[in-house]
Formats: sequence, C-alpha cells, structure tokens
Amino acid sequence: MDGFDTRDFGDVAAEFYDTHLVRNSVAPEDQIATLRSLCRPGGTVLDAGAGTGRTAVPLAAAGLQVTALDVSTAMLDRLRERAAGAGVAVTVRHGDMAAPAGADRYDLITCLFNTFYMLGGHDRQRAALRALGDALTPHGRLVLEVFNPTPEMFGAGSELSLRLRQVTRDSVTLVARRFSYDTRTIDVQEIVLTGDGMRLVPHEMVYLAPEDLDAMAADCGLTPAERWSDWQRTPWKPDSPLTVAVFVR
Repeated sequence: MDGFDTRDFGDVAAEFYDTHLVRNSVAPEDQIATLRSLCRPGGTVLDAGAGTGRTAVPLAAAGLQVTALDVSTAMLDRLRERAAGAGVAVTVRHGDMAAPAGADRYDLITCLFNTFYMLGGHDRQRAALRALGDALTPHGRLVLEVFNPTPEMFGAGSELSLRLRQVTRDSVTLVARRFSYDTRTIDVQEIVLTGDGMRLVPHEMVYLAPEDLDAMAADCGLTPAERWSDWQRTPWKPDSPLTVAVFVR
C-alpha cells in the first residue's frame, strides 16, 4: 500500500484491535493446548508479533516462560495490561522479528494470526525466518499460522471486496480489500465507524502458497515438520482455509 509502512499497523490498530478488528480477543483453547504440547513443561517461548498478548498471556498462565516481541509500543502497552490483569509474568521486548537474533534461544517460537504475511514483503519474510530459526534451541520448533490462499478466498477473481465484520450497538466495522494477484499482495482497510466518527486502519499482506513457504523456509535452514488445517491437528488439504505450519532446524 503506497505511503504506508506495515510496521506502523500496531500503533494505528492498538486502540481498536481487541474490540473491533479480531474475532477472538483471546486465543482459542485448542490453539493454546496444541502450542503447549509442542513445548517442554516450563519451556521457553518467543511469541513474535505478539500484539496485545492474546496468545502470550495464556501460554504464560499455562506455566511456560514467555517472551513477547512486537514492533509496536502501543500493542505492547496493552499486552502488559493484559498480563498484569491475569497475574502472570511475560517478558516484553520491543523489536523487529526480521532483525538478527540475539543471544536468547527458545524451545518454541510462534508467529500467528497472519502476522508473517504482514511483515512488508518477501525479503523481510526471509529475514524473519532466518532470525527466528537462529533463535531456536537445537530441538526447538517454529510455528506459523497463516491463511491458505484458496480460490474461494478470492471470490470470482474480483480485485476488490468489501465485507461487514462486526455490528454492535455503538459501532460498525467494515473490511475493504484490494487484491493484486501478480504480486500476491492484499491491501486492506479496516474501517471502524463509531458515534465519534470514522477511523481507518490500513495494512498490507504479502502471501505465499504453502509450497513457496516451505521453499522459503528451506532457504533459511528450516525443515517442515508438520502442517495442519486447524489447531486440532486436522491433516492439511489444498482447500483448507488455514495453514498451521511447524518447522525445525
């Protein structure tokens, strides 16, 4: 999207994120259960692109040592509030997951809710895979959750779509999308209408076919270990709307 740095999304969206922009403000129970099963008891977790903590905080409540990484200070402020309200400890790091890894190593690294597609292009996605892979322990796992770009997702091939996301007593939220099939880019405007006026929350997603994601990961020294259609570990199929991909070094 011209003139917009996708890294600004969190600071723009934080005010409305949990209330208007996501279906579940807390991660689903099956997601938390599956992630727990992928990590040793009391193990270390890095939630990359942690946002407001809807996954990081439940994982910490489950007894894991969680570090939450996000490029948005506004999102991390809300994460701190959520962790304090839940009475759990989460280590908070402000930073870019595409930057080189530091000295810390993790048993489990997560990048969820399509965050990987919002990094700003394939070069930054490769950089993130390298950095996150370097931050794994020898037997660690990297888990990505992204949408699967099926033909059904794009409708009848239209370049534009408008969808009603949410209606409440005090607000209406719409989602406008512009698809570019050649560049595999989706420009998105989340439109939040309230009694106080209208707010626009723009962002951009650059997506990959599952086989291209595997190839990119391989170039970064990662090996596919599992691929599911949901958090209940349903075997993945080409028409699955969701991809949960697990990688190891």
